[in-house]
Amino acid sequence: MLLVTALGGKKPKFIPKTSSNALALPVSHVIQCFSDDLKSLFFVFIWICIKFCGPHGQVRQDMIGNSIPDCWNNMDLESCAAFKGNFFATKKEEHRLVDEIHPYFKDLIPLAKEWCTALKDNMENPVSFNTILTLLNTHLDRLLDDEELISTVETLRKSAAILADHVEKCAAS
Repeated sequence: MLLVTALGGKKPKFIPKTSSNALALPVSHVIQCFSDDLKSLFFVFIWICIKFCGPHGQVRQDMIGNSIPDCWNNMDLESCAAFKGNFFATKKEEHRLVDEIHPYFKDLIPLAKEWCTALKDNMENPVSFNTILTLLNTHLDRLLDDEELISTVETLRKSAAILADHVEKCAAS
């Protein structure tokens, strides 16, 4: 049904499938905007906070059965999209997220919760890059306590400024 809708009501001659046997739309039929990218970035962020336990890619040894990222990996595309959409609709999922974040990343829990809240509002009003950049900068300021982290934060801020300039130029053209 989703494919038929995306094709303007026309039935396709064939229905493309992915390796997980889920419905796949041609890229030209997918409508994506910057707020979708900010949501994807959030999901990458929580994947890191759940699956890793320290710097330099230290993989978490005390794996959580059926963790949030494991759920995504074990679903077909349609179920995963529904799961991710419902993720922002209930407080239960926010509590689950907090419980699954590795202790190494405990200082990032307030950021995860605020970012989650911003994306809940995204369902009605698309969240802006500036909103997320402000959120990230606010939390980065709270974390500054060692030289390596300060250097990393400076690099991230420079990258964020370059990204913001690029987005503004793209929006203007």
